[in-house]
Amino acid sequence: MGLAGGAERAEALRKAIKQLHLAHRGRTLGTITASFGVAAFPELGASWAEIVNAADRALYQAKADGRDRVVVGLGKAHAERQQARPSKSVA
Repeated sequence: MGLAGGAERAEALRKAIKQLHLAHRGRTLGTITASFGVAAFPELGASWAEIVNAADRALYQAKADGRDRVVVGLGKAHAERQQARPSKSVA
């Protein structure tokens, strides 16, 4: 399937979840949203652990970006470069 196919499938699921109308104990719940982190072999890793870590980093990025979205992982090398950057401090 690859990254593009995985991202397309995750986006279709995200949209379908948002269209759900759920009720609990007779009360309609608000809009349900979902965030997805997408990773694929071999694009983002050579082992199961690397793929899961790439998907996990992408999911955290989706949440940091405002939730209700799909983020495709960028791989371990990109994550290491991001961690090596000095953090910006807010005064």
